[in-house]
Amino acid sequence: MKSLIATTTLTTLLTLNVSAQAVTFGFDNNRGNFGAVGYTISGTGTSFQDADELETATFTVSGGSLSNPFSFTMTADDTASTGDTLEIDGTGLDVDGAGIDTTELITFTFTTDILLTDFDFADIDDSTFAAVTIAGSLQTFGSNGTDSHAVNLALDAGQELVFLYAATDGINYDLQSLSFNVVPEPGAFALIGGIFAFGFVALRRRNLK
Repeated sequence: MKSLIATTTLTTLLTLNVSAQAVTFGFDNNRGNFGAVGYTISGTGTSFQDADELETATFTVSGGSLSNPFSFTMTADDTASTGDTLEIDGTGLDVDGAGIDTTELITFTFTTDILLTDFDFADIDDSTFAAVTIAGSLQTFGSNGTDSHAVNLALDAGQELVFLYAATDGINYDLQSLSFNVVPEPGAFALIGGIFAFGFVALRRRNLK
């Protein structure tokens, strides 16, 4: 009985550690969730706030409930000009200020698989939309009263998440926050499977005695 309890407890702890890896990036520097609350974001020669005015910025996220650190890159682009940069201010994240407009876009890539859970936009009203390309699939999001949109969309490591202007009823907007769950690496699931198998064998041996 003690073996079973110990095995079950250990397995539960491992499962919680693997699954509880929810992350939110807050881009509005007037909000309490600016950055990634509960985690450490570090970059080479720049802080998260200092991504402002850079064309491309790469950061590593660690700590909190993460089993392993991961990195992400943000890139600003304007199809009509060059030298465009990320803008982080009291409204959110955009390109060169004044929102993501008709020719602008911001691209994210991650070094780990993630499951997107929420987008929070600024300046999207009841009749206008923001466009988001997720691994090549274009989707639009309109206002639902709070500008926060719950989603359940997978993005593999290296695939692109792109925020751009909607072709129909689009408007300049800022990205205020981005929420997602980090998908555990296969090795983590294998470890849990091994623990379960060990517990089953131990219990079976005990019952045979």
